[in-house]
Amino acid sequence: MVTNMAKMTTGQRIRERRKALKMSQTQLAEILGYSDKTAISKIELDINELNLSKLKEFAKVLNTTSMYLAGFIDDHRPLDELRMTDREWNELNEILGKLTREEKMDLRDRLAHMIGDDDNG
Repeated sequence: MVTNMAKMTTGQRIRERRKALKMSQTQLAEILGYSDKTAISKIELDINELNLSKLKEFAKVLNTTSMYLAGFIDDHRPLDELRMTDREWNELNEILGKLTREEKMDLRDRLAHMIGDDDNG
């Protein structure tokens, strides 16, 4: 399914992942401990919002991350699939080794700003 991910709501992302996994609203409700599919329908329609702990539960069941469901990233893959390989880490370390300390600190600050963690001490 090709959609404009940046404009998708949390409910739309939940619905998309559920359908991609060929799961019904009833099945998702049962797995997550809801009494029936009505609660899932309201969540998918963005009538009901999820707190962070529930969002994490949905992410686990839907094989994705809470960051994806909340709309912070557009890649639905689980974190373990997004992690860098040893080869990628080695390549990154080689590049970082060529930077001065000041360049490394500047890069750290820019990355922290990109992910919204400006309090990187």
